[in-house]
Amino acid sequence: MSTTYVVKSGDTLSGIADRYKVSGGYQALAKYNGITNPNKISVGQKIQIPDSSTGGSTSSSSSSSGSIGVGSKVKITGSKYATGQTVPGWVKQNTYTVSEVGSGGKLLLKEIVSWVYAKDVQLISGGTTSKPSSSSSTSTSKPSSSSGSSSSSSSSTTSGSIGVGSTVKITGSTYATGQSIPSWVKAKNYTVSQISGSKALIKEIVSWVYIKDLQLVSGGTSSSGSGSSGSGSTSKPATGGTKSSLATESVDFGNKNSNARTSKVSKITIHHMAGNMGAKACANMHKNGSASANYYIGSDGTICSGVAETRRAWTSSNGTNDHQAITFEVANNSGAPDWTVSKAAYNSTIALCRDICSRYGITPHFNGSASGSLTAHYMFASTACPGPYLKNKLKSGQLEKDIKGS
Repeated sequence: MSTTYVVKSGDTLSGIADRYKVSGGYQALAKYNGITNPNKISVGQKIQIPDSSTGGSTSSSSSSSGSIGVGSKVKITGSKYATGQTVPGWVKQNTYTVSEVGSGGKLLLKEIVSWVYAKDVQLISGGTTSKPSSSSSTSTSKPSSSSGSSSSSSSSTTSGSIGVGSTVKITGSTYATGQSIPSWVKAKNYTVSQISGSKALIKEIVSWVYIKDLQLVSGGTSSSGSGSSGSGSTSKPATGGTKSSLATESVDFGNKNSNARTSKVSKITIHHMAGNMGAKACANMHKNGSASANYYIGSDGTICSGVAETRRAWTSSNGTNDHQAITFEVANNSGAPDWTVSKAAYNSTIALCRDICSRYGITPHFNGSASGSLTAHYMFASTACPGPYLKNKLKSGQLEKDIKGS
């Protein structure tokens, strides 16, 4: 007996196929449902999922009313976060609140600020059929300057300073992204997996916290302290070949259509691709042409990496901007004159911006000129890029607000 899925705003056929692990992908799902144009499905449309599918998260959510959405209470049943890191056993023992429904079947969990796949969680309560919020529930509030003030004195009593591999406790009240930290999170020890500026990535819960909000338990390192390049970090953002964990596909540009970056990454530049296509197809169009970008976002919300972050992509018609910016192209789901992008593509745009800002310590700000940390192609060339839809998101301040979660 097949499963029936009701299309929601922002859904794509490829996303549904990925969620339910349909053998043969969206092409097979389209054929099974008699859909002649896989790019056109409508809200409320019923999609039949073949029996051969693994069923994604339906088995866990079928026992509760509705489907998993913002506000749902869930438990993690899978072994990996969406970013690929292993989920410790003790993390699976807790119940979490879904704060955002992202693209590609991913959920953001409020209490640990980590992404998981919907297929890897069990719905406990609060099933919803309502449309998820377009923006993250991330708070704009920043940790107080006095938050975790005891951490600096605590770390000074141990050998060295906090670095990659250090064992730490969280003493602050909020994550670097602004959400409150539950008391049970503070009761455990964690391992630092990455340092970026004043922030540390905690391995076990895949969340960023400010170094000042950590207490060093053991494993202090005597290398370079907690300066802008990170203490003991093996992945220095400006020159270390980092790549977003949100990218699920890649196209190897090598050194084509790029050159070595000569400036520290301090900006993000968003372009549009002028075509309704997948992320990898976008990247291949550039690789076979004379342009390039660091990332590509498809209409289905998938993200493909292109030119390595350590290299300047040929994107903005301006070398100074390109050397300072991580650039990416977003596929359109409509043509002229609006050049709109899908909900899934926009959500991935926000997620990728947050990831870049977090790793490079960028505060997202659009001020209409090249001096802002959010820039656009039209500032440097006679072009409509990134199109009226995305340009309005920039000029109105909505994109900046969505990245910050305000």
